[in-house]
Amino acid sequence: MLHEADKTKGGLPLEQAKADVKRDHPHQAYVSGLPADVSDQELATTFGRIGALRKLKIYRHPDGQPKGDALVTYDLKAGDA
Repeated sequence: MLHEADKTKGGLPLEQAKADVKRDHPHQAYVSGLPADVSDQELATTFGRIGALRKLKIYRHPDGQPKGDALVTYDLKAGDA
C-alpha cells in the first residue's frame, strides 16, 4: 500500500523510492527503498506512467516477502536505445 513506511521494516513510501538507470541498459531501472508491502500492481501503476512496461521483478526473501528492491524493464520501440 502507498503509506508512510514502517521504520522497523525499512523502505520508503513508494513515491520516495530511488531508481538507478545504467547507461548500458537504459530501458531498465533498478528501484530501491521500496516499502516492505509493495505489490506488483503498485509498481506497475507507478512506473507505468513513464512508459510501456515489459517486465517487473520484485526481489524477495526465501519466505516470499519483498526485500525492498525491484527491477523495472520498459519496452523498447524500433529506433530506441
